[in-house]
Amino acid sequence: MAEAGRVHWAQYAARAALRAGGFRDTTVATRQGRIHVYQARGRGPSGDLVIIHGLGSAASAFARTMHALRPHAQRILAPELPGHGFSEPLADPPSVDGMLEALTEALDELLDRPAVVFGNSLGGAAALRFALRRPARVKGLVLGSPGGAAMNHDELQALLGAFRVDSSRAGRALAERLFHTPPWFVPLLGGFIRRNFAQAPLRGLVNAFSPADLLTPDELGGLAMPVLLLWGRGEKLLPPRAFDWFRAHLPPHAVIEEPAGWGHCPQLERPLELAERLARFMHQVA
Repeated sequence: MAEAGRVHWAQYAARAALRAGGFRDTTVATRQGRIHVYQARGRGPSGDLVIIHGLGSAASAFARTMHALRPHAQRILAPELPGHGFSEPLADPPSVDGMLEALTEALDELLDRPAVVFGNSLGGAAALRFALRRPARVKGLVLGSPGGAAMNHDELQALLGAFRVDSSRAGRALAERLFHTPPWFVPLLGGFIRRNFAQAPLRGLVNAFSPADLLTPDELGGLAMPVLLLWGRGEKLLPPRAFDWFRAHLPPHAVIEEPAGWGHCPQLERPLELAERLARFMHQVA
Protein backbone atom coordinates (compact mmCIF):
# COMPACT_ATOMS: atom_id res chain seq x y z
CA MET A 1 0.00 0.00 0.00
CA ALA A 2 0.95 3.65 0.00
CA GLU A 3 4.11 4.78 1.68
CA ALA A 4 3.58 5.66 5.35
CA GLY A 5 3.28 9.41 5.88
CA ARG A 6 2.81 10.19 2.19
CA VAL A 7 -1.01 10.08 2.07
CA HIS A 8 -2.85 13.21 3.21
CA TRP A 9 -5.53 12.81 5.88
CA ALA A 10 -8.12 14.05 3.37
CA GLN A 11 -7.50 10.93 1.28
CA TYR A 12 -8.34 8.72 4.25
CA ALA A 13 -11.55 10.70 4.83
CA ALA A 14 -12.47 10.44 1.14
CA ARG A 15 -11.81 6.69 1.15
CA ALA A 16 -14.03 6.23 4.20
CA ALA A 17 -16.82 8.18 2.49
CA LEU A 18 -16.55 6.11 -0.69
CA ARG A 19 -16.62 2.89 1.32
CA ALA A 20 -19.71 4.11 3.17
CA GLY A 21 -21.32 4.83 -0.19
CA GLY A 22 -20.84 1.31 -1.49
CA PHE A 23 -17.42 1.44 -3.12
CA ARG A 24 -14.78 -1.06 -2.15
CA ASP A 25 -11.08 -0.68 -2.70
CA THR A 26 -8.41 -3.14 -3.56
CA THR A 27 -4.85 -3.23 -4.86
CA VAL A 28 -3.47 -4.89 -7.97
CA ALA A 29 0.13 -6.07 -8.10
CA THR A 30 2.14 -4.83 -11.08
CA ARG A 31 5.84 -4.95 -11.90
CA GLN A 32 5.94 -1.23 -11.07
CA GLY A 33 4.29 -1.58 -7.65
CA ARG A 34 0.80 -2.02 -6.28
CA ILE A 35 -2.01 0.02 -7.84
CA HIS A 36 -4.94 1.04 -5.65
CA VAL A 37 -8.39 0.83 -7.25
CA TYR A 38 -11.87 1.92 -6.17
CA GLN A 39 -14.70 -0.11 -7.68
CA ALA A 40 -18.42 -0.56 -7.33
CA ARG A 41 -21.18 -2.53 -8.98
CA GLY A 42 -23.80 -0.43 -10.66
CA ARG A 43 -27.42 -0.91 -11.66
CA GLY A 44 -27.23 0.09 -15.31
CA PRO A 45 -27.01 -1.66 -18.67
CA SER A 46 -23.93 0.08 -20.05
CA GLY A 47 -21.08 -2.20 -19.04
CA ASP A 48 -17.86 -1.17 -17.34
CA LEU A 49 -16.59 2.39 -16.93
CA VAL A 50 -12.96 3.18 -16.10
CA ILE A 51 -12.14 6.63 -14.70
CA ILE A 52 -8.53 7.87 -14.65
CA HIS A 53 -7.56 10.97 -12.67
CA GLY A 54 -4.93 13.58 -13.46
CA LEU A 55 -1.50 14.57 -12.18
CA GLY A 56 -1.43 15.26 -8.44
CA SER A 57 -5.05 14.19 -8.02
CA ALA A 58 -6.68 10.92 -6.93
CA ALA A 59 -9.66 8.78 -7.85
CA SER A 60 -11.66 10.15 -4.92
CA ALA A 61 -11.86 13.52 -6.72
CA PHE A 62 -14.54 11.84 -8.88
CA ALA A 63 -16.64 10.65 -5.93
CA ARG A 64 -19.81 12.60 -6.77
CA THR A 65 -19.52 11.78 -10.46
CA MET A 66 -19.00 8.08 -9.74
CA HIS A 67 -21.98 7.88 -7.38
CA ALA A 68 -24.19 9.55 -10.00
CA LEU A 69 -23.07 7.03 -12.64
CA ARG A 70 -23.94 3.88 -10.72
CA PRO A 71 -27.49 3.74 -12.17
CA HIS A 72 -25.94 3.67 -15.67
CA ALA A 73 -22.87 1.41 -15.44
CA GLN A 74 -22.65 -2.23 -14.52
CA ARG A 75 -19.30 -1.59 -12.85
CA ILE A 76 -17.15 1.47 -12.15
CA LEU A 77 -13.38 1.16 -11.79
CA ALA A 78 -11.18 4.06 -10.69
CA PRO A 79 -7.48 3.18 -10.49
CA GLU A 80 -4.98 5.56 -8.91
CA LEU A 81 -1.80 6.25 -10.83
CA PRO A 82 1.54 5.31 -9.20
CA GLY A 83 2.49 7.72 -6.43
CA HIS A 84 -1.07 9.08 -6.25
CA GLY A 85 -3.71 8.37 -3.63
CA PHE A 86 -3.02 4.98 -2.08
CA SER A 87 -0.99 3.54 -4.98
CA GLU A 88 2.68 2.78 -4.43
CA PRO A 89 5.22 5.16 -6.00
CA LEU A 90 7.27 4.16 -8.98
CA ALA A 91 10.78 2.93 -8.28
CA ASP A 92 13.59 5.43 -8.89
CA PRO A 93 14.02 6.83 -11.38
CA PRO A 94 10.31 7.34 -12.14
CA SER A 95 9.26 7.42 -15.79
CA VAL A 96 6.15 8.07 -17.81
CA ASP A 97 6.52 4.63 -19.41
CA GLY A 98 6.61 3.06 -15.95
CA MET A 99 3.41 4.84 -14.99
CA LEU A 100 1.68 3.63 -18.16
CA GLU A 101 2.95 0.08 -17.74
CA ALA A 102 1.56 -0.06 -14.19
CA LEU A 103 -1.83 1.25 -15.31
CA THR A 104 -1.96 -1.16 -18.26
CA GLU A 105 -1.09 -4.16 -16.09
CA ALA A 106 -3.74 -3.20 -13.54
CA LEU A 107 -6.47 -2.78 -16.15
CA ASP A 108 -5.44 -6.01 -17.87
CA GLU A 109 -6.09 -7.73 -14.55
CA LEU A 110 -9.37 -5.94 -13.82
CA LEU A 111 -11.13 -5.86 -17.19
CA ASP A 112 -12.72 -9.00 -18.58
CA ARG A 113 -14.63 -7.21 -21.35
CA PRO A 114 -14.35 -3.93 -23.31
CA ALA A 115 -15.03 -0.82 -21.25
CA VAL A 116 -15.68 2.87 -21.72
CA VAL A 117 -12.53 4.64 -20.53
CA PHE A 118 -12.59 8.26 -19.35
CA GLY A 119 -9.51 10.24 -18.40
CA ASN A 120 -9.03 13.82 -17.26
CA SER A 121 -5.81 15.81 -17.82
CA LEU A 122 -2.85 13.42 -17.40
CA GLY A 123 -5.51 10.73 -17.02
CA GLY A 124 -6.70 11.65 -20.51
CA ALA A 125 -3.22 11.05 -21.89
CA ALA A 126 -3.05 7.77 -19.96
CA ALA A 127 -6.48 6.74 -21.30
CA LEU A 128 -5.28 7.47 -24.83
CA ARG A 129 -2.15 5.40 -24.33
CA PHE A 130 -4.18 2.52 -22.93
CA ALA A 131 -6.56 2.70 -25.91
CA LEU A 132 -3.58 2.58 -28.27
CA ARG A 133 -1.99 -0.35 -26.42
CA ARG A 134 -5.21 -2.30 -25.83
CA PRO A 135 -7.79 -1.21 -28.45
CA ALA A 136 -9.81 -4.40 -28.01
CA ARG A 137 -10.42 -3.49 -24.35
CA VAL A 138 -11.79 0.02 -25.09
CA LYS A 139 -15.25 0.26 -26.62
CA GLY A 140 -15.41 4.02 -26.16
CA LEU A 141 -12.95 6.73 -25.14
CA VAL A 142 -13.82 10.00 -23.38
CA LEU A 143 -11.13 12.65 -22.94
CA GLY A 144 -11.59 15.55 -20.53
CA SER A 145 -9.05 18.32 -21.18
CA PRO A 146 -6.45 15.62 -21.94
CA GLY A 147 -2.71 16.04 -21.69
CA GLY A 148 -0.39 14.58 -24.27
CA ALA A 149 -0.60 17.10 -27.11
CA ALA A 150 2.69 17.37 -28.99
CA MET A 151 4.90 20.23 -27.76
CA ASN A 152 8.51 21.23 -28.06
CA HIS A 153 10.82 21.27 -25.04
CA ASP A 154 10.18 24.91 -24.10
CA GLU A 155 6.41 24.60 -24.43
CA LEU A 156 6.36 21.47 -22.28
CA GLN A 157 8.56 23.03 -19.62
CA ALA A 158 6.29 26.08 -19.49
CA LEU A 159 3.32 23.79 -18.81
CA LEU A 160 5.19 21.65 -16.27
CA GLY A 161 6.25 24.81 -14.45
CA ALA A 162 2.71 25.08 -13.08
CA PHE A 163 3.24 21.72 -11.34
CA ARG A 164 6.57 22.62 -9.76
CA VAL A 165 4.80 23.83 -6.66
CA ASP A 166 7.26 25.08 -4.06
CA SER A 167 5.09 27.46 -2.01
CA SER A 168 1.54 28.01 -0.80
CA ARG A 169 1.20 30.81 -3.34
CA ALA A 170 2.15 28.45 -6.18
CA GLY A 171 -0.27 25.83 -4.86
CA ARG A 172 -3.09 28.35 -4.81
CA ALA A 173 -2.20 29.58 -8.31
CA LEU A 174 -2.42 26.03 -9.66
CA ALA A 175 -5.69 25.41 -7.81
CA GLU A 176 -7.25 28.53 -9.34
CA ARG A 177 -6.36 27.33 -12.85
CA LEU A 178 -8.34 24.12 -12.34
CA PHE A 179 -11.70 25.91 -12.25
CA HIS A 180 -13.87 28.03 -14.50
CA THR A 181 -14.94 29.94 -11.37
CA PRO A 182 -12.58 29.33 -8.43
CA PRO A 183 -14.60 28.35 -5.33
CA TRP A 184 -14.18 29.57 -1.78
CA PHE A 185 -12.08 26.54 -0.78
CA VAL A 186 -9.27 27.24 -3.26
CA PRO A 187 -6.86 28.24 -0.43
CA LEU A 188 -7.47 24.86 1.24
CA LEU A 189 -7.03 23.03 -2.04
CA GLY A 190 -3.87 25.03 -2.69
CA GLY A 191 -2.37 23.77 0.55
CA PHE A 192 -3.25 20.20 -0.36
CA ILE A 193 -1.64 20.65 -3.79
CA ARG A 194 1.53 22.15 -2.28
CA ARG A 195 1.88 19.20 0.08
CA ASN A 196 1.25 16.69 -2.71
CA PHE A 197 3.87 18.11 -5.04
CA ALA A 198 6.41 18.35 -2.24
CA GLN A 199 6.47 14.54 -2.20
CA ALA A 200 9.33 12.91 -4.06
CA PRO A 201 7.15 10.60 -6.22
CA LEU A 202 5.27 13.49 -7.81
CA ARG A 203 8.34 15.72 -8.12
CA GLY A 204 10.14 12.90 -9.88
CA LEU A 205 7.26 12.23 -12.27
CA VAL A 206 6.96 15.91 -13.21
CA ASN A 207 10.69 16.07 -13.92
CA ALA A 208 10.56 12.86 -15.97
CA PHE A 209 8.29 14.22 -18.71
CA SER A 210 9.88 14.96 -22.08
CA PRO A 211 8.54 15.66 -25.59
CA ALA A 212 9.22 12.00 -26.43
CA ASP A 213 6.42 11.02 -24.03
CA LEU A 214 3.81 13.02 -25.95
CA LEU A 215 1.42 11.78 -28.63
CA THR A 216 1.89 11.93 -32.38
CA PRO A 217 -0.70 12.81 -35.03
CA ASP A 218 -0.53 9.27 -36.44
CA GLU A 219 -1.30 7.76 -33.04
CA LEU A 220 -4.26 10.04 -32.49
CA GLY A 221 -5.62 9.56 -35.99
CA GLY A 222 -5.45 5.79 -35.65
CA LEU A 223 -8.07 5.56 -32.89
CA ALA A 224 -10.90 3.41 -34.24
CA MET A 225 -13.28 3.32 -31.25
CA PRO A 226 -15.88 6.07 -30.60
CA VAL A 227 -14.15 9.14 -29.13
CA LEU A 228 -15.59 12.10 -27.25
CA LEU A 229 -13.39 15.10 -26.43
CA LEU A 230 -14.65 17.47 -23.71
CA TRP A 231 -12.74 20.74 -23.45
CA GLY A 232 -14.38 23.30 -21.18
CA ARG A 233 -14.66 26.87 -22.34
CA GLY A 234 -13.19 27.87 -18.99
CA GLU A 235 -9.99 25.83 -19.47
CA LYS A 236 -7.11 27.77 -17.86
CA LEU A 237 -4.39 25.18 -17.31
CA LEU A 238 -3.68 23.76 -20.76
CA PRO A 239 -2.78 26.17 -23.57
CA PRO A 240 -5.29 26.77 -26.41
CA ARG A 241 -2.80 25.32 -28.89
CA ALA A 242 -3.18 21.95 -27.14
CA PHE A 243 -6.92 21.99 -27.89
CA ASP A 244 -6.16 23.02 -31.47
CA TRP A 245 -3.77 20.08 -31.79
CA PHE A 246 -6.35 17.55 -30.62
CA ARG A 247 -9.03 19.10 -32.81
CA ALA A 248 -6.71 18.88 -35.83
CA HIS A 249 -5.53 15.29 -35.32
CA LEU A 250 -8.38 13.30 -33.76
CA PRO A 251 -10.05 10.98 -36.30
CA PRO A 252 -13.04 12.35 -38.24
CA HIS A 253 -15.55 10.30 -36.24
CA ALA A 254 -14.51 11.96 -32.92
CA VAL A 255 -17.11 14.21 -31.30
CA ILE A 256 -15.68 17.45 -29.87
CA GLU A 257 -17.61 19.55 -27.35
CA GLU A 258 -16.79 22.74 -25.43
CA PRO A 259 -19.12 22.80 -22.41
CA ALA A 260 -19.88 26.24 -21.00
CA GLY A 261 -18.98 26.74 -17.36
CA TRP A 262 -16.45 23.92 -17.31
CA GLY A 263 -12.82 24.41 -16.38
CA HIS A 264 -10.00 21.90 -16.31
CA CYS A 265 -11.60 19.68 -13.65
CA PRO A 266 -15.37 19.39 -14.14
CA GLN A 267 -15.42 16.56 -11.60
CA LEU A 268 -14.79 19.24 -8.96
CA GLU A 269 -16.91 22.02 -10.43
CA ARG A 270 -19.65 20.30 -12.48
CA PRO A 271 -19.66 16.68 -11.20
CA LEU A 272 -23.28 15.92 -12.04
CA GLU A 273 -23.08 17.51 -15.49
CA LEU A 274 -20.00 15.40 -16.17
CA ALA A 275 -21.85 12.28 -15.00
CA GLU A 276 -24.81 13.07 -17.25
CA ARG A 277 -22.60 13.48 -20.32
CA LEU A 278 -20.67 10.29 -19.55
CA ALA A 279 -23.92 8.39 -19.07
CA ARG A 280 -25.23 9.50 -22.46
CA PHE A 281 -21.99 8.45 -24.13
CA MET A 282 -22.09 5.07 -22.38
CA HIS A 283 -25.63 4.42 -23.56
CA GLN A 284 -24.65 5.35 -27.11
CA VAL A 285 -21.81 2.83 -27.26
CA ALA A 286 -23.42 0.07 -25.16
